[in-house]
Amino acid sequence: MTTLFTNAYSTTAPLDSVGRQQDKNADGPAQIGSMTGIGAGTGFPNATVLAQTWNTNLAQEMGRTVGQQALANGFSGWYAPAVNLHRSPLDGRNYEYYAEDPILSGMMCGNVVQGANEAGVYTFTKHFVANDGESGIYRDSVYTWMTEQTLRETYLEPFRMIVEQYDAPGLMSSYNRIGATWAGGSKALMSSILRDEWGFQGAVITDYCDHHQYMNGDHVLDAGGNLWMSGFIPGTLAQDTSSQGAIAKLRQAAKGTLYMQMHVRSVNRSYVQRTGDTSMARPDFNTPGWSNWRQSLLLLDAVFLLFMALSIRGLVIDHRLRKARRGAKGLKAEPVAGPESVR
Repeated sequence: MTTLFTNAYSTTAPLDSVGRQQDKNADGPAQIGSMTGIGAGTGFPNATVLAQTWNTNLAQEMGRTVGQQALANGFSGWYAPAVNLHRSPLDGRNYEYYAEDPILSGMMCGNVVQGANEAGVYTFTKHFVANDGESGIYRDSVYTWMTEQTLRETYLEPFRMIVEQYDAPGLMSSYNRIGATWAGGSKALMSSILRDEWGFQGAVITDYCDHHQYMNGDHVLDAGGNLWMSGFIPGTLAQDTSSQGAIAKLRQAAKGTLYMQMHVRSVNRSYVQRTGDTSMARPDFNTPGWSNWRQSLLLLDAVFLLFMALSIRGLVIDHRLRKARRGAKGLKAEPVAGPESVR
């Protein structure tokens, strides 16, 4: 259970005690796998364009199609869609979000989620909540301040809709803080509102964990989160995972993940029986580990990008050192006038 919770980057780990196999998950708001190009599906118009159609049937059809393409490429989960708001035209991720209006956003996103459910693929709708100002790389630990009325009526509303009205099986928490508390470590959000008020039974995963100290796994577990996307280097928990309290929290976290996985399969089976469309029946397949060539290629891509980043950093440092040396050579001491030079 600890591995299932702490090692949730691109896969959800197996849980042998109940026969749960490993699943693969892919990113891409308008195309399964678009972040890496490995096992990528059709590139659809982005969420903003889809929202401009006001066509909820089209949104549902897109969700079903992305779900089918995900399964065809060996993915069981989708890190999408995204239902934050167009709070500012300068938001660096507006292309992932539907609109500035929470109702329109909730309706369009909810139908995409329903379509993916019908295909038997679970979604992690993101970013819960108020990740509406991200630009460049400035996203970690941003403080977001607002009244509770504003939070509930505007920013939480589309998430409430997809949970209560559209059967969302999974959510992804956001990088930012709400007030002074990181959203992914907020018990008020993860448990009190999401589960106690809205009746959510699925799984909440964190966004990619850039900094383990800030996006802390212990905070996630204590708040009621289910999966910690701790990155390429799996994180560790500070609390004693053999204690009765930690085991109870890990069991609850695993329960939500298992519910998410099994619920979409149940929805898929009901959809096939209701429509008679056997082509939509979710195929059974095993997800191998790192021997899979696509995951191996993904790892090579990541290593290549890391070397590129280190090379660029080295060039920048070298340029600064050269500039500093040139500046030092240019600073020559002026000759001091001696007695013999004074006439």
